[in-house]
Parts: sequence; C-alpha cells; structure tokens
Amino acid sequence: ERQEVEADGPSAQNYTNGSGVDGFWANYDRNSFDFSIDNPGAFELEVDYLNVQFSWDVAGGTVTNVFGYRESYSETNADIDAQPVWIFHSDTASSYDQWSNELRWNGLLLDDRLNLTTGLYMFESELNYDEDRNLLGAALVGTPGEGRPALTQNGGGELDVQSLGLFMSGDYNITDNLIFTAGIRWSREEKDASITTLSRVPVGEFAGAPGGVNSECFIPGTAPNISYTDRESACVPDFVDGKRWSFVSPKVGFMYDIDAGSRIYANWSRGFRSGGYNLRNTEFPIVFGPGPFDIEQADSFEIGYKAEWDGGQFNLAVFQTNGKDMQREVNLPSETAGVLQLIQNTADVELFGLEADGTFAITDSFTLKASMGWMSNKYTDVTFDLNGDGVVNGDDRDLKLPRAPDLTYSVTAIHDADFGDAGYLTSRLTYAYRDLTFYTDNNLGDINDQEMLDGALDFHTADGHWIFSFYGRNLLNSVLHGGATQLPGALGGFPTGGTFAPLNRPRTFGIEASYKL
Repeated sequence: ERQEVEADGPSAQNYTNGSGVDGFWANYDRNSFDFSIDNPGAFELEVDYLNVQFSWDVAGGTVTNVFGYRESYSETNADIDAQPVWIFHSDTASSYDQWSNELRWNGLLLDDRLNLTTGLYMFESELNYDEDRNLLGAALVGTPGEGRPALTQNGGGELDVQSLGLFMSGDYNITDNLIFTAGIRWSREEKDASITTLSRVPVGEFAGAPGGVNSECFIPGTAPNISYTDRESACVPDFVDGKRWSFVSPKVGFMYDIDAGSRIYANWSRGFRSGGYNLRNTEFPIVFGPGPFDIEQADSFEIGYKAEWDGGQFNLAVFQTNGKDMQREVNLPSETAGVLQLIQNTADVELFGLEADGTFAITDSFTLKASMGWMSNKYTDVTFDLNGDGVVNGDDRDLKLPRAPDLTYSVTAIHDADFGDAGYLTSRLTYAYRDLTFYTDNNLGDINDQEMLDGALDFHTADGHWIFSFYGRNLLNSVLHGGATQLPGALGGFPTGGTFAPLNRPRTFGIEASYKL
C-alpha cells in the first residue's frame, strides 16, 4: 500500500492568549473564522506499507506469523506566529522506517475449556528528524537582507528503537456461563538517541552577525533550509545517550453470560508507556534536557454490560484509571525559541468515568446510533511546575488535565431507501458534542466546546461497483480549533503575542465517486 499527501500548512488564527496578551500585528475574535498569515506553508507525506501474514495448523491450534514494514518521509512548513508578518516560521523534515514481526499460537486446551494465545513480538525503528526555525524576517524588511530570516535555529536528531515482547493470554470456561481471563506480557525496549539542540541565539544577534546562526547545523555558503541528508554530517550532536526499559503488563478479568444476548464483565490491567527522548530539544540553557524521561504506568479498572438483539445492541462501561509518572509534552512560550516543548514525567493522575453506546433499529430502514462519555479527572501528585510559578504545590494539583473533556456525546440517524434494480440510497446525519478542553498543562490555552453536524447522501448502484456521495460537513459552521499554543509577548525583542490556533474547516459541501472492482 502506498499513500501520498500534498497540502497547505495550517490556516492558523491568532487571538488573545491565556495571559491576556493580544497578537501584536493581528488579533481576532476566537469565535470567528478570521485569520491572516503571510506564509501558506506546506505538508507533504509519502508512506509505503507492506504486510505479510501466514498461518499453519500446528499442535491442535493455529500458528500465525504477521510481518509488517513501513517507510515514510514527510516535510512541513508552517506559519507559527499566525500573523501577517514574518516572525516565526518553521519547517521540518523527517524520515522513518520500521519493521515488526509477531509469531503467535492459538488453540484450545483442557477439554476445550481453555482458549490460549501465546507468542513473541519484535520491533525495530529508526527516526531522523530535522527542524528549522526561521525567525524575525520582518526585522529585515527594507534592508539588504529582506526576504530571509534574521535569526535561524536548527536542530533535530536520530532515534533508534528496538523492542521485544513475550505474551500469553487465556480465557478459561469455569462454567458454561462464566469465563475467567488472565494474561501477561513482558516487554523490553531499548532506545538510542543522538540530538542537536535548537540552540538559543543571543537576543539582537541576527544571521548577518557572528554567532547569529546555530553553528552546529549551519553549513557556510549554503542556505539555512537544506535537507537533513546535507546537514547530517555538519550537525554535531550535543547529546548522545541510550537506555533500556523492561516492564511487565498483567491483566485479569471475568465475563458472565446472563443469557444468549447479554453479559456482564469486569477486568483489571496494567499498561506501560516506555521512556524516551525528545528530539525537539528547544530548552536552552539546558536545565531539563532532552531526556531520558521515564516509564509511564497506568492501572485500569473497568466493569461493564453488553447486550445484542435482533434490533440492535447496547454497551455500558464504568472505568477508573490511575496513572503514575505521566509523560507530557509541556508546551510553553519562549522569548528566545518561540515555543518550548519539554517532555517530562509530570504527575500522577486519577480518571473516573462512564461510557455508553447503542444501535437501535427503529424500522427496517431507519436506524439510530448514539454514544456518550463522561469523565472526571484530577492530579493526585505533581512533580513538575505545571503553572510556571516557580514552585510545585497545590496550585499545580488544582489544574485540569489537558485534552480530557468532561462530556462527549453523539447521535447518528441512518435511513436506507431501496430503488430496486437501480440501487439504494443511504442518508446519514450525525450530531456530535465535546466539552471545553485545556490544550496546555498550565490551562492558559484551551479549546472551546465543539458542536459538529455532518450529513451525507450515498447512492450505491445495484451491481455493487459504484458509490456516488454528496456530503456536507460542519453544517452548523462551528468555529473549531485544532490547538491553542501560547505565544510569547516578544520574540528576540520583536513584539509577537497571542495564540497559534489552527482553524478547522468551516461549512463544507462536496461530491465523491468511488468504484469497487
């Protein structure tokens, strides 16, 4: 499988940030689609996938081997200041390749009462990442240097990952109605990093002045925006390190069949996210550094009910997750780098919530689908200064977790109309809601509550080959932002301010046609 994507960069809006600082050159109402940027940017992606699977009957069960390979290359260019003058433009290039192989056996044992799966998983990947921050081009307007950045920062690095996993899971029928489940996975992951920091350039020193460019990644006589391969030999890493992590992930639970169409279940599991390194090391002088940050652990408890019948299905679950040493990319404004991205183990957290979803056939041709999620969350312990006041205390613990809405729900109506030998028409209308969420850990950046109404008419030809669609998206014309990065009041002494908030599309209509062989 091959995928190719070409698109513009983000259409970002600048509005008053959480500290009350307006965008200096342009500042807009966050409830409007108004924006003004001087750089349309670009996004290009090429991805190749390969997947090969074999199965054999072995020892009363089935041995399956799944091999996968992925290779990708991407380039981005974006107007990060979201203003009509050149203050903070960024371009990146990354190449990535990985392969994985899973060998597993599944079969029935103990008079067919135990359904057992066991196996081995291997994974390797290599990531090369390069980032250029081209800053303060507006400072050179009207000078011989016009049309280029006044200040350039370059950095990035390479991350190699090797993983190995051994796993076993079984479902045991204690009775005809009661199933006990237990599983365990042992994992080992090793990461090696070589990183060049996007170095701080002293305020007032520009590219035309000595020391104005990160000398580690700048090749004299060439443009600053050169490819990673050209820069690779010239970028001298200031951080080289490697570390190995091992962890065990257990799971236990049960499921009880109430009748042929309904059941209850409960389970507990422990999951881990391996530690790692931050290739976007923008923090200078180095206090926290690019890593390594440590393992994140999550203990999850869930109890639920599932039911199916001829006219639909219904699922209900209540859950609690206790997270330890949560890994976060702490996003902070910087007067020397524009934005700092610090990946740190910041806190222990507790989340409690419930989820419900269902499908209901009202008639033979009309179906309703609905889902709802509610969640509360809180910090139970904080080890990082989340609000940036210089101390770690109760004020940090009182903050809300980022990107964790309290309430989400959606309703979808589907109607099928039969047109005989010509085919059939499916009409779909979906309304979805999501509560306000905080985008940054200090809660200064947030994303408004979101309402989305989408609809489509899909005509399927009777031969099963053609589908003709007319669709409408964001029919309520809701203003939806993809982020809320807080910008500094000044960058290199040049006035900036506001928020980098990429806009999602307004009300959109379109047509599509697809053909199936």
